[in-house]
Amino acid sequence: MTGASNDGSGTGSASGPARPAGQGSESGLAEFVRAQPRRLLLFALLMGTFAITAIMGAAAYRMDRAQRAAIDKALENYTSFASAEFANGITARVYWSLRDVFRPVAGPESFFSLPDDFQREIELRTGKPCARVSCEVPVALRPAVDSHSPVRRAESPTVDRMLLTSCVADCGVRNVARYFFRYHVATRQITLRRGSAPTPGAYAAKLTEMLAEKLDTAPDHQAFVSHRVLDLEGEPHMLVYITRRGAGTSATDVYGFAAAANAYTRAIAEPLYRDRPLLPVALVGRAPGDSLYSIIISDSAGRVYYRSPVQYASRYRGRVPIDPSLDPLTVELALRRETSDRLVMGGVPASRLPMITALFALASLLLVTVIYQLRREYRWVRTREDFVSGISHELRTPLAQIVLFSDLLRLGKISASDERLRAAEIVSEEARRLTMLVENLLRFSRGGAVQPEFHRQPVALGLMVRDTAQTFAPLVTAAGMSLEISVDDDLWTDADPQAVRQILLNLLDNAVKYGREGGIIGITAALRGETARIEVENEGAGVPLADRDRIWERFVRLPPHVNSSIAGSGIGLSVVRRLTDLHEGRAWVEDRDPSDPPGARFVVTLPGARRGQANRQ
Repeated sequence: MTGASNDGSGTGSASGPARPAGQGSESGLAEFVRAQPRRLLLFALLMGTFAITAIMGAAAYRMDRAQRAAIDKALENYTSFASAEFANGITARVYWSLRDVFRPVAGPESFFSLPDDFQREIELRTGKPCARVSCEVPVALRPAVDSHSPVRRAESPTVDRMLLTSCVADCGVRNVARYFFRYHVATRQITLRRGSAPTPGAYAAKLTEMLAEKLDTAPDHQAFVSHRVLDLEGEPHMLVYITRRGAGTSATDVYGFAAAANAYTRAIAEPLYRDRPLLPVALVGRAPGDSLYSIIISDSAGRVYYRSPVQYASRYRGRVPIDPSLDPLTVELALRRETSDRLVMGGVPASRLPMITALFALASLLLVTVIYQLRREYRWVRTREDFVSGISHELRTPLAQIVLFSDLLRLGKISASDERLRAAEIVSEEARRLTMLVENLLRFSRGGAVQPEFHRQPVALGLMVRDTAQTFAPLVTAAGMSLEISVDDDLWTDADPQAVRQILLNLLDNAVKYGREGGIIGITAALRGETARIEVENEGAGVPLADRDRIWERFVRLPPHVNSSIAGSGIGLSVVRRLTDLHEGRAWVEDRDPSDPPGARFVVTLPGARRGQANRQ
């Protein structure tokens, strides 16, 4: 049955008015909305609300992005500032930590040779640590510094002077030194003295070899002390030294020490990380550094020399180089998330993007809901129109036959007694079928809440199938098809006769409507175990597999036939399924046998079947 649909339950084949084939669902919906000013106003208001919501959401999103960008910029500036402060602190701490080591051997030109009162005065005047090269002696202090020059030591002290001087400021750096050395430039003689840190056995020999090859005595005007990383015993070591110069600029001696690079960097950086405030105290208080940020000191190759015990994963990280004297070391500082909240007044606000997205999604959902409801209402209105149009045609055919044969009988046009009896039977059958159709319509109009009147009794099912098919045969012939009947006349079952007749009429009517012209309509009834199997099939395109369950629903017509000239109310097959369920049977559709022409086969099974009335249980 070509695209079989849930059609009306009459036998009429008159064609009804068809919708234009080009009229799409979307254009129909637009006309439906325009036809009702109230619906149009509601739709316009909803679209306006959606547009305003979208505009406000976009503006809020831009504002949120701008605020986040400003906060990110401020926190990045705080991070860069803290990193630079830590780098400056490292430089100052290097000076003050090395002061007690190098002051006994420093030359007249070295900052290490200045007394502490000069150092402090210069720092107060310039606001910068005197360890920095940029910390030049102010003009007002130059006479005092110059007056101190004659008393500066001019001799070349021994390396032992570096070990004998007591610690005044910090012993942490001296304690990590493995060897102290003096390199006499003129004689190229190297003198070593063991430090406090434990030293491998071959360390002294390798250090002497490295010093002879790698030590740079050229003047460096950018650093008050020189640092150089060397690999000894497979471990990076920091070579820390100063160059003592004579009357001119030529070097006379080099004094320094060697220490494990990691231990030396830790001795310099860890106290500073723990104690020195790098961020505004008014915002973060005097909390220790390890609770505010984390530090990593590394070189340009990525080799890490110091890593703070606590590390924070943060998007706010600052990286700055340390003083040229510690080249190529850099400081990387990462803010803790809680620190970021304290640096911003009121804390870092949560992103409003989830709320904006939720509001926009809600507005979209409301719009989609309204459109869905309008489409649903449109489909129901269209279904109602199709139903009224189809049912009017379904009712017209039986009424026409009743009127026709009634007039023939009333006017005496039928003279033979057997013909008059046949005409009366047709009028009676069409009236009963019309009554059944009206009852079904009333039931479906109430949503199926009212059960149809149902009387189960023994029925000669084979004879009923044959008689119903023969009664329907003129309609099959009128449609240009032929009817083949194959039934077991001795087949009986317990059923409602009117309900079974309605099932047969609906199936035959559906087969005629969707069969091809010149095709064959076949109807069979046979016993299968204790079940009666009724089959009605036709030749056509059949029913798509995806629609074989949907066609049994009320008012369903498949798309190829909604706008066609085939009349139908969309309730015929639903009546079949409903009446079959009341008999505790089954109804389904399947393809015809592969050896037969294409088409569809509708199958109904009824329980409690038997052969002969005498065999009734």
